[in-house]
Amino acid sequence: MVQFKGLMRMGFKEGIVYRAHFFVGLIKIPLTLIAFYYLWSAIFGFSGVEIIKGYTFAEMLIYYVLSMVVGAIVYCDVDAWMNEEIKNGELVGDFLRPMAYVWQLFYNYLGLRVLAFLIEVLPVSIIALFFLNITLPSLLFGILFIIAIVLAMFINYFFTFCVGLTAFWLKEIQGIRRVKNVIVAFLEGALIPLTFFPLIFQDIFKYLPFQYLRFVPINIFLQKYALSEIIILLIIQLVWIFIFFILAKVVFKFAFKKFAGAGV
Repeated sequence: MVQFKGLMRMGFKEGIVYRAHFFVGLIKIPLTLIAFYYLWSAIFGFSGVEIIKGYTFAEMLIYYVLSMVVGAIVYCDVDAWMNEEIKNGELVGDFLRPMAYVWQLFYNYLGLRVLAFLIEVLPVSIIALFFLNITLPSLLFGILFIIAIVLAMFINYFFTFCVGLTAFWLKEIQGIRRVKNVIVAFLEGALIPLTFFPLIFQDIFKYLPFQYLRFVPINIFLQKYALSEIIILLIIQLVWIFIFFILAKVVFKFAFKKFAGAGV
């Protein structure tokens, strides 16, 4: 337990070192919300309808607030850490620790997410509650929303860890990371709700893990699903966690053999 707290504290302190990133987010998020407000105000006004693709204007605003909140909580750039450690040869010390490498980075990740919650999520949530008149869901749906976010964190972490492992072979993965971030943002519904896409694409999205990172938790908050549907969605999240966890373990074994075989 002491080791867990220590690693989380390290991640928290590392985040404080780069706190300028978080404070930039504090400026960017309100400006983005203002842009989305006027954009969708114009779209709804021009269309002359109260509901577009299943969302009212108020729900659309809530969607984008929650998109930023959930995105800040779930965000993971562990692949960038791994890339730097592999290039700089700093992995030897990590491998000598009694805790598995995947869990060392995970607790660092949690520490950073705690800082993100305090600096990014709380202020935005408070501003949204007071100025956007957001209606909170029932207690049950609120709890299910939180559970979905926690599961989304695990999915994104293990997926990103798998991407980071490619650095053992490619050495430099910044290009891959950029492409990955754009594709994931598109497929998780960060840009627009996935219901805006044709049905054939929506059916494909259901078989991918990415909608469970943002789109699904947000719509649980908005109570767009029946309780029975939410249970199934949470189970699917657990399945994706298991898949990426096993994949991470398998790929890491090959990566470690390559690392050790290089005589480092």
